[in-house]
Amino acid sequence: MKKHLVAIAALFSVLPPGFVYAGQPEALVLSTWNIQTLATPGRKVFDTSFARGPEDYEDLKLVEKTLAADVYALQEVSSPAAAGLVFPPDQFVICTSGQWSADAKGLGPIYDPAAIKAAGVKPECHDQTGSLPDTAVTPGLPAGQPDPLLKQYTMLAVRKSSGVSVTKIEDLVGLGVAQNDAGPHGTFVVRNVRWGLDATLEKGGKEFHLLVVHMKSGCFDGYLRKDRWDAKVDTWKVEPKKDNACDVYARQLPALRDWIAARKAAGEDFIVAGDLNRRLDLELLDDKSPDLWPIVTGSETAEADDDIALTHLPRGESTATGKACWSDQPPQERIAIDYFVLSPGMEPSDALNKIRKVLFTDVKRPDGTPIASGPADKTRLSDHCPRELTFQ
Repeated sequence: MKKHLVAIAALFSVLPPGFVYAGQPEALVLSTWNIQTLATPGRKVFDTSFARGPEDYEDLKLVEKTLAADVYALQEVSSPAAAGLVFPPDQFVICTSGQWSADAKGLGPIYDPAAIKAAGVKPECHDQTGSLPDTAVTPGLPAGQPDPLLKQYTMLAVRKSSGVSVTKIEDLVGLGVAQNDAGPHGTFVVRNVRWGLDATLEKGGKEFHLLVVHMKSGCFDGYLRKDRWDAKVDTWKVEPKKDNACDVYARQLPALRDWIAARKAAGEDFIVAGDLNRRLDLELLDDKSPDLWPIVTGSETAEADDDIALTHLPRGESTATGKACWSDQPPQERIAIDYFVLSPGMEPSDALNKIRKVLFTDVKRPDGTPIASGPADKTRLSDHCPRELTFQ
């Protein structure tokens, strides 16, 4: 049902200080972190990716120690083995989207649900202290070249000592829509977008869903076509043209809206965490087009039964107040695209003081030197600084 979004925000501002929501997980630290094409040593996902070495993984592990989160929603990780270099398997349970297995079996980039089911593709959680599986290497790949078998996936890392357990884990395959992208010499190639990873987590007798997402990039505050996001089926067909990023993004939204609706209908608490690739606070300043927030909260539609009072953290960032991850970021890029979207009852008390952004330039090695000195390090570490949310 259409309504002014400020009214939704006001619902949260009138609660008394210290108010604790019934569904809030106790003593939990949750982080979302896009680690920019994280692969095993010397391997590259793209030409522009950094071929990391041992010292680079040690620096990334220092970031993890600075965050010290119980649960990490991860994006742009190429394999369980790559995740294990930052989140050691003797300390973390690492869960991988089934998309990694589907690609290893050659089932992408246009995923057929029947073929996925027949192949037994599903998320995998690795609870071990030894080696983790890696993506195969393309035979005959020249040294220093990106490997076409390496792709980006959503993953989850749960600290074993945190008291958090993964009681169920599923894929949200519908987010993995296919797209036409630019290929060599004016050609077009079909590429996939990332699946979502839906983990049911439990701590202290409280259970909630955590959906890890990495939405389509390139549509940070652009027009989301209603005939795409309101479709009951995926209307896309392969055409000999490059897809507009906002059309691809809009085609992901039916799966996301259906997932939220299912949680609402079941009365289940949830958090959507990850790289939304939308500037939620900036997009609302443009009243000419449907934006992500009114679409997922149901306020863009005339029906009342799809309305849900979601909230997002961080919020209220502007080009003036947003903290730059890297010093060369223009003002609009200082506004968050990595978020925690919370169902009613999941927002921590004093929420804006429970969210933080960790800058790589603030993370120190044992000798006191920062792990990053400037923009030149952003491909070595990540162009995204991790966000963290604390529940107490």
